[in-house]
Amino acid sequence: MESAIATILRLTYNPVAITLTDDLPAGPALRFAEGRWGCVMWPFAAVAAKGKTAVFSRTTYGCPGGGTGLGFGNTYETGALGGLEGFCHVLSHGMAGTGLEGRYSGDLSQMPDERREMQLYGERFRKTPEKVREFLENLPVCEVPTKYVVFSPLRDIWEGSDPAPSVVVFLANADQLSCLVHLIAYPTGSIEAAYCPTGAAACHSIGICAYREAASDDPRGVIGMTDISARLNVRSMLGSDLLTFAVSWAVFLRMESDVEGSFMTGPLMERLFPE
Repeated sequence: MESAIATILRLTYNPVAITLTDDLPAGPALRFAEGRWGCVMWPFAAVAAKGKTAVFSRTTYGCPGGGTGLGFGNTYETGALGGLEGFCHVLSHGMAGTGLEGRYSGDLSQMPDERREMQLYGERFRKTPEKVREFLENLPVCEVPTKYVVFSPLRDIWEGSDPAPSVVVFLANADQLSCLVHLIAYPTGSIEAAYCPTGAAACHSIGICAYREAASDDPRGVIGMTDISARLNVRSMLGSDLLTFAVSWAVFLRMESDVEGSFMTGPLMERLFPE
């Protein structure tokens, strides 16, 4: 379906629909090879920018953050650097001097410099390994009830699709994101119609955090792509000025219906997005 929101905001990239399904897409689809490492945001970017379709399963999710983010359970426990302990050190200050280097990292001398530095000295997204563990405990980890998670261009989805998408994700710059935040709040009295979680993976914001909101009685929009590593991974394809804004399918349809009569069709938009 065509989105009035995307048209009015002049989005550069088509919104992405995320669907939970037991059926593989009918046509060709991007898919990680089983056991192959990769960032979920690579195929996400290809769906948004090139109109591709991407499919993920419990054996083809790219990385532990991606498996967890897409809703395939807590894949950090088995897939992150050999186990949870190694991951907790790498996301904080690394394994150097801990005695874990050989246990979780393998042969450091055979690794590319960037990966070796990351494992020894950490990404430093949390102050201590204990804070990483606490962060993981706060994630809305879940098991999706289907075999596959599929990313599709929204234009390939129709309103009566069965199954319907669970989530719709916009890619927006600062002006466009401001409009999305106000539009989701338009029919409410809330001052928290959107929030920005601090997941270490960009896929948390479009996946498990958005799933949780979809199941809520008062679902919010989820601002994402604040993951620095993921931003670097997709910069060559999407540029450096975009964030994601994920909403449930029901909220997306409500927002579309709210366009007419809201600020989205008023004079402010002409000033914000001049011809």
